[in-house]
Amino acid sequence: MIRFALVFLCLCHSAQAETSLKHNGTFVWQHKARWFGGWSGIDVGAQGSLFTAVSDRGRIVQGALAREAGRLTGIEIRNSAQLTRANGGRLSK
Repeated sequence: MIRFALVFLCLCHSAQAETSLKHNGTFVWQHKARWFGGWSGIDVGAQGSLFTAVSDRGRIVQGALAREAGRLTGIEIRNSAQLTRANGGRLSK
């Protein structure tokens, strides 16, 4: 099983609209699928509950982030697909 540790940061805004980052916890994301791991990027929605991630292996994953008292407690994969060429062919390395 591949293990992937994600450190999620909470983007906080002050009254003057200055931006700062605050560590909000560490979560180890694990999944048994052979394609899992090697994450190149993650985009977390403005509300902090939905995400889209892309892997080094050309997989895009969308899902939901479960939180309790603002801390990440779980990740649910809702959609996963292999990226392909416009003609449907496999991407090459």
